[in-house]
Amino acid sequence: MRSRLMCLVVLCLLALPARANEIRAVVNNDIITDYDIDSRVRLALVSSGIPDNDQTRKTLTSQVLRSLIDEKLQMQEAARLKIKISDAEVARGLQLLEQQNNMPPGQLKKMLASKGVPLATLEQQVRASIGWGKLVQGRFARRAVVSDSEVKATLDRMRASLGKPEYRVGEILIPIAGGTSPAAAEAAARRLFDQIMKGASFATLARQFSGSPTASVGGDMGW
Repeated sequence: MRSRLMCLVVLCLLALPARANEIRAVVNNDIITDYDIDSRVRLALVSSGIPDNDQTRKTLTSQVLRSLIDEKLQMQEAARLKIKISDAEVARGLQLLEQQNNMPPGQLKKMLASKGVPLATLEQQVRASIGWGKLVQGRFARRAVVSDSEVKATLDRMRASLGKPEYRVGEILIPIAGGTSPAAAEAAARRLFDQIMKGASFATLARQFSGSPTASVGGDMGW
């Protein structure tokens, strides 16, 4: 699915000074502007708590641009398949984020406003995540056929591991691409690690910074 979608993109990266309405990418009939990128970078900085400096913003800009391109492609495919995402679903997604971050109702909106981050920036991210989840579930759930032998094998593994430690694994993938050097990627990873050790939410950081498809579920890879 991803490779099929990516072949539809017509991408134009412009090496021009950043201006609010400057077009940075064209994804089929949709555009991504410097304003879109700046708003998402500010959202990432606010939600993660990592230091706001030139190096961080440079690293974030390339990651954010890739994320926005992916979201445009995902929403275009969802629209093609007539998948609807209601405002109520987006509102519930925002409420879930508040709960995950131990915020009282309405606090997320106030916090974003105080930091100059448009609420629409987060709503767009949540809407794309919901739409892609519906698309994947609708397309592949019908094809999933679990045989009796697979059920038995899973039960056997569970019985064999009874009483032994189990680990739920999460990931944050920092890709080396788009001009990002290995040293810059390592520095970004170390900054994220430091923030996690100081108590930052792993899932929040994964949603904003990870280059893996698991970013939409907070980096959760399962047990």
